[in-house]
Amino acid sequence: MDHQDLTPSLAMNTSTIIKAESTEVEMVNFDATTTSSATCNDADPLFTSLIHWVGPEISSSTFGPLQASEAEVIKNFSDTARAVGVTSKRQQYIDEDQWDEVKMLLWRLWQITEFDRELGQKMNVKGILIMFAMPANNFISPVPEVAEDLKVRFEGQNWGVPRQGPAVPTSHKSNSTAVQKSRAQSIGDDEDTEGNSATQKGIWTEAPPNHSIFGINGCMHHIALTDTNHYEICCQKGNAAVFGHNGFRVGQCWARQVAAVRDGVHGCLVYYSVSGALTTTDREPDTIKYTTRAMIRSVKSGLGIRVLRTAGGGWNGCPRAGMRYDGLYRAVAYQVKANDKGGKFLQFELVRMDGQPDIDEDKPTWQEKVAFERVKDGY
Repeated sequence: MDHQDLTPSLAMNTSTIIKAESTEVEMVNFDATTTSSATCNDADPLFTSLIHWVGPEISSSTFGPLQASEAEVIKNFSDTARAVGVTSKRQQYIDEDQWDEVKMLLWRLWQITEFDRELGQKMNVKGILIMFAMPANNFISPVPEVAEDLKVRFEGQNWGVPRQGPAVPTSHKSNSTAVQKSRAQSIGDDEDTEGNSATQKGIWTEAPPNHSIFGINGCMHHIALTDTNHYEICCQKGNAAVFGHNGFRVGQCWARQVAAVRDGVHGCLVYYSVSGALTTTDREPDTIKYTTRAMIRSVKSGLGIRVLRTAGGGWNGCPRAGMRYDGLYRAVAYQVKANDKGGKFLQFELVRMDGQPDIDEDKPTWQEKVAFERVKDGY
């Protein structure tokens, strides 16, 4: 494979994310990017995108903390949201009244600064946000980005559950049955979808400052591990909504995707699946998914795209462990392709931009690889 050219294929009908090529591409400075802000700030590009999407009639409404009197209204909105989720996943028509209720629901949730555990559970806020954020449900931008931002905000508040004391050190390994049950009941908790959040039942504590992996100088610094084997970022995330390299070096590596989120190298990811493209039976290529639309806009605008590769891909130059930043690429073209089953998919051509260092195939170093392998041991 030529280092200067990438022609990844984007499968349109898969219900789960498959990284067959182990290529992750971050959209930079589009309305699909996410931010780390947890407050309603006019300078926040995600907040600006949300205001533009919901429109002036809805955005002119302001709210305080959740009230018990709102439970029935939000429940009705939630029922509509679930129906819209099913329709969106099937890529069917959604009428304006349904969209208006989704807009009002997200706008109301955005106004919450302190999460109320009892009301949040009664209204199933967490389940709704998970549904909105899942790529397989095909929600248009900025729905997934707003939902993910709200999840991060409320997870930072432990979903209204008071923080408990440090977990017993052996709890990570002694309660394997409970861990497996928690994973089975949750959505998107595997490493591919990052699973970087604490659940309501997750008890977490920061690692000792001198820990070689999770401590101040370790590759997983400022990331806490819960007793349900989830990760939680314990500092303000870096801002990924920035043009260009955003201060990152070509060849820089991370042990886990959550560490890249912590540093701000990636915001919203587009996943490519050649295997999915070869098995799709759709007669028309999907151009509705927000990720696909963002890629098409990239072709038209010529803006740079930060490309991160993960270990385990088919190309010999993929990192041996973790994920590696391979520089800026430009989406120059796309075309409709057909597979042996007659299904159609979009294939994008990415060309590496000039004026940057070559891809460093020696990264991560063997020392980094050893450290990355130790992440799974926790603390």
